[in-house]
Amino acid sequence: MPSTQRKAMRGIAGSALLLLASAAGADLPGDLRVGTRVEAEGRRIDDQTIAATEIELKAARSGTDEVFGAITAVDVAENSLTVHGVRVRLTEKAALKHEDGTALALADFAVGQFAEAEGVFQHGRLEATEVERKTPKPDEQLMVELGGVVTKVSPGASTFEVLGITVMVNPKTQVELR
Repeated sequence: MPSTQRKAMRGIAGSALLLLASAAGADLPGDLRVGTRVEAEGRRIDDQTIAATEIELKAARSGTDEVFGAITAVDVAENSLTVHGVRVRLTEKAALKHEDGTALALADFAVGQFAEAEGVFQHGRLEATEVERKTPKPDEQLMVELGGVVTKVSPGASTFEVLGITVMVNPKTQVELR
């Protein structure tokens, strides 16, 4: 990739950190494919898109899917909420709590608050086993975190999809391989 400079630095536990830079945009990491498990963190562009600041590619194929961000909808009748465009359906045994450990009910969650949901992403929604209401620091209020399996890769657009959300890669995105 002649237009891209890749700098690899060895980190803790043998992981590699790649800094992607290009005058015309960013190339997606070569190891990023449909089926790759990733964690992506970035700034909210809209309810369906983030601009990634960090991406971690995981060696493991299995794991817990997760989303952290602003709550955009709560539907008590449907036992669900939406966190940054990801529909989160509560399983029968879902634990709802505040970050201090206090137990909560779904009615205690409101649009505009922040939450982290964990579970399994299937059929276009996250089947959550745990949802935690969080209070972000002021500089984290536009941040979104996604963890899951890549379902679509668009190299020409420097984007990929995870949990149904488009993740945009830019020249400043840090990519870590684990």
